[in-house]
Amino acid sequence: MWQLHSDARPPRCVTPTVDSPVLLGRASHPDMRSCVSREHATLSPAPDGDGKLLLTSIGHAETGVRGSAGAPWVWLQRGESSTVSDGFEIALSRGKAPSRRSPLPEEPDAAVVLRLLRQPPPAAAEASTASGTAPLALTADDEGLTEAFGKARPYRMLDGRTTALFTSYGTDYSFLAEMVAGSPAAARRRGVTVVDNYDHHRTPAGLDEHTYTVHNAAVRANFSVVLPPFFSDDTAAADRTRVHHGTMHPKMWLLEFSEGGACGSGFLRLAISSANLGRYDAKINNQVWACDFVRAQDAVEAARALGVSQLKAELKERRVDAAGCSEKAELAERLVEARRADSAGFGADLLFFVERLVGRAAPELFRQWEALLSRYDLTPPAGTHLIFSAPGRYSGPEAERYGLRALQRHLKVLSDRPVAQRPTAVEYACSSLGQLDDILQPLLGVRPNYKQAPRMAVRGAFLEGLHKPPHGAAARLVWPSLTASLPAFARGKGMLTIGGGKNTMTGPSEFKSQQLKACMAHNIAADPRRSATLHHVKMAAGIVRPLQREGPQREVAPLCAWVYAGSHNLSGAAWGKMEAATGSDDESGVEDEEFVVMSYEVGVLLLPPEPRPFALPWVTAAAPYDPTE
Repeated sequence: MWQLHSDARPPRCVTPTVDSPVLLGRASHPDMRSCVSREHATLSPAPDGDGKLLLTSIGHAETGVRGSAGAPWVWLQRGESSTVSDGFEIALSRGKAPSRRSPLPEEPDAAVVLRLLRQPPPAAAEASTASGTAPLALTADDEGLTEAFGKARPYRMLDGRTTALFTSYGTDYSFLAEMVAGSPAAARRRGVTVVDNYDHHRTPAGLDEHTYTVHNAAVRANFSVVLPPFFSDDTAAADRTRVHHGTMHPKMWLLEFSEGGACGSGFLRLAISSANLGRYDAKINNQVWACDFVRAQDAVEAARALGVSQLKAELKERRVDAAGCSEKAELAERLVEARRADSAGFGADLLFFVERLVGRAAPELFRQWEALLSRYDLTPPAGTHLIFSAPGRYSGPEAERYGLRALQRHLKVLSDRPVAQRPTAVEYACSSLGQLDDILQPLLGVRPNYKQAPRMAVRGAFLEGLHKPPHGAAARLVWPSLTASLPAFARGKGMLTIGGGKNTMTGPSEFKSQQLKACMAHNIAADPRRSATLHHVKMAAGIVRPLQREGPQREVAPLCAWVYAGSHNLSGAAWGKMEAATGSDDESGVEDEEFVVMSYEVGVLLLPPEPRPFALPWVTAAAPYDPTE
């Protein structure tokens, strides 16, 4: 295994093979912004062996190579090759070299210089996290999804056994094709599954494996496109009309790698974000959460790679008594047992959600994913829960699986915690608002302008477990005001707007809802460089203590009892709402109620055993609106 180093970004691990050489250039390394329009070179095993690599220039621009920093550059034209090994530097030039094979140490006109270093297998380094999974990452980044995954770019497939599933609210298939270009997974049937949004009133649900294939010049890849159902064949016409505004809105990736990971034998990466599969979404403010899972057969080995102090710390976090464990092997086995016991619900929820997305439209394809998920130890860090929505009418225990009801069910544990560990405020940032009648219920537990309503079974779910402060709003909707959005909109298309410039992000007026106006707060980007781009984040945080400052320079992230991050905007279609059950009116005039969900959504709830600092993408405590705004 090798690593490509540069001054600008974390190193990238590569394992070139003869059949699958590593591409240096477009869509292969995050450092290559200066040459995004070209492919430059490939790395493959040298024919002579000895562990060396063969660098081959394949683009129109010349590729530079030298044995060490300060040595003269040798320039390779298209088709030329050079043997490289440990310590070599590679320059990716935007144009011809200034002097052909000059003996002088001429610097290339490139912004990217990579250093090649031999690297041992990454087992020791990757096993260092306390949970045996990838560190939790919540980011909002103008560089898009690449930055969120650091040195292991999620879309570089490793070999023919690698499989991927993507969900999105609309997909740019040429963009996706570039992401998986060169992957054997994209070349084989059912290597890449895409669950996409569609017009479910004009197009039937189903599976399309004929449009996007390797024979389609626009993509040159096989995509199994699933259109999940929003209603069954026997659904009444009135109910079909009710879900007219429902959407396929989750942004989830499942990526199987057949090598690497804590034990070197492969891993499964789950990524949940607010970003759709398109170029525009990769340039706006989004959040991403990612977690890696080892194969089930490697779970104990991965735990043994942790230090004794790490094992004991996680066992303590999971409230497991390890006093009787005298050997490290015993601690590791006890930890794996605890992880699996704590995470049984997470694994079951993930499988159930994949079944709702894929199983009804493509049963055979779902069975493939069911078998794949069964091979992995689906044990995220303590307190991690999947929050998903799927269209339908639900009652009783079944309703507790979805949306707002699921969030409220998990947050109930906060009521048993000490007051000092419970949130005193909730802040929620999103990019779209639904009808006022629907959104005030989950946010504040009230109706617009104090209207009375019989159905209040799900009220103030975000306020569950809250230790209410003596004064002030307990919940804040973090939203850019007109004062902030209109000047930004005037500066250029796409500034603080939905869809690149047509619909400005405006909130409800005081006339429409006095309560909601009172709880609205300014969405001020934590990083000023992101202040003029669309706030596409969908996050909520139960804040115990807001941002603190230690000295003039250092800031400490807010202490949070919980954080939600995913695709849910503030709407009844996304989170679900209570409605009268169809035909439920009896002689007493009392109506039964059902929990109605219209959209597919997914997010992750991070509810650690004790409050933790979380870096939120907006400034907190969020400043409330001025009465005149």
